[in-house]
Parts: sequence; C-alpha cells; structure tokens
Amino acid sequence: MMSTRRNTFSQLLMIRKYRTKANGEAPIYLRITVNGKQLDMSLHRSIDVELWDVKEGKVKGNGRKAKSLNNFLFSVKVSIYDIYKELKETKVNLSPVDIKNAYMGIEDNSEKEKQITLLQLFEEHNADMQKRIGIDYSKS
Repeated sequence: MMSTRRNTFSQLLMIRKYRTKANGEAPIYLRITVNGKQLDMSLHRSIDVELWDVKEGKVKGNGRKAKSLNNFLFSVKVSIYDIYKELKETKVNLSPVDIKNAYMGIEDNSEKEKQITLLQLFEEHNADMQKRIGIDYSKS
C-alpha cells in the first residue's frame, strides 16, 4: 500500500514592529509555512504601523495608497500559491526555501542542467562532426 504524504501550506502577511523606521513605518513580511517549516521573506514595502490590520493581514482603509499596496500584497500571495501548486507536483521534499527561490528567480543548482560555454559547445559539435566524416559527411 502506497502512502501519500500530505503537504501543508500557509501564508501570513505581517509587519515587523520592532523594525519600525523613524517615520513610523514598519516593513511588511510574508511568512511561508510548508510542512511546519517557516520562512519569513521581506516584501520590500513598509506601512505605518497604525494602518496595518493584523487580523486581515492587509492595509486598513480605502485610499489610493492602501488599495495599491493591498493589490500588490494580494498578487504576491497568488504568485506564491501558484508556485507552491506547481512545485508540489514535481518535488518530493518541498520546503519554503524552494518556493522563495522560485519566486525570486533563483535556480536550484541540484536540478539545473549543466551549463556549458559557447567554446565548449563548438568543441563538442566539432568532435561530433569529426566522428561523422565518412558516414554522412565528407571531409572538405
């Protein structure tokens, strides 16, 4: 009988009050949790501590700045969730770091194809062509 492992996944938007800047704004972070492992990721945005809705994980209010920031936060959460869904199909041991790296565009070296230089590619091509002389190519 094959056991299927269930992945747990959650996202939490939060601010870091202890990192409040002189202007009263605190940085916004996204906490990604996969199978009990957590990773906090800065979103490089900040908000006035008084305008942050802790329960909802978003900016309070209906002003242009609040709507814009909430739209950004929503799009980040959707992107992260889409990446999670995609990676959970291909990776056995999924971690929050995998999701963050995919979001940031950082490739996983363990699964990346070996990269070669242009010179190495030409040398490989020329060696292959040398072997094919007399079979389907003639020497010029």
